[in-house]
Amino acid sequence: MEPAAAETTIKDQVSAEEWALRVDLAAAYRLVALY
Repeated sequence: MEPAAAETTIKDQVSAEEWALRVDLAAAYRLVALY
């Protein structure tokens, strides 16, 4: 069995500004799901 290749994450592929926007959007979705 071959060793797993190094995984890249979305965070590694987007800018810090876009990542912050994604985090805020995810938090908003969680709040909406609660109420």
